[in-house]
Amino acid sequence: MLHTPEQQQIDHFVDGIKSGFGPRGLWVHGPRQSGTTTYARRVAEAVYSAGCYDLDMSEGCLITATALSDLQRKVWTQEDLMRSNSHDMALWQETQALVSRWEDVWDANVLMIDDLISVDTEFWKKHLLARIDQRLKGKGVTLLAGVIAPSWFGPDWGTGFSRLCTVIRLRGEHGEG
Repeated sequence: MLHTPEQQQIDHFVDGIKSGFGPRGLWVHGPRQSGTTTYARRVAEAVYSAGCYDLDMSEGCLITATALSDLQRKVWTQEDLMRSNSHDMALWQETQALVSRWEDVWDANVLMIDDLISVDTEFWKKHLLARIDQRLKGKGVTLLAGVIAPSWFGPDWGTGFSRLCTVIRLRGEHGEG
């Protein structure tokens, strides 16, 4: 069960989505074991419960930060293979499946990127943060959870995401963080 202030933050976030005037992104960070994943999941459940989207789980996507980076790299590798083996039907089908998975992630009504613990900052800045930025300005809800704050990617990203997202810092059990 979440404490009252945390539940009020969630309610306020969901009310903003329902009204169309609030941010469509939430970036929750804090020390390991502080409950960032649980908090983000509660927000996703609240978004669905409020009727913002159908409860059809195909409408949502949960992916770890590492899996997201790996998926991007797999798509590029597969596309490189296709360029040199353009007549290979099985390779084409595998490539289409990966690209489809990649697009499904970004097209999900609710996207939760979890375990932002240790990411290749330069890779994320160059290839993934712009996509996240697009989502935050678009129609889908984007939830990010882990130990990394937006400022981890530099002051420009930190300031930019703070304007587009509700940024919440959770503290550890003993007031750490």
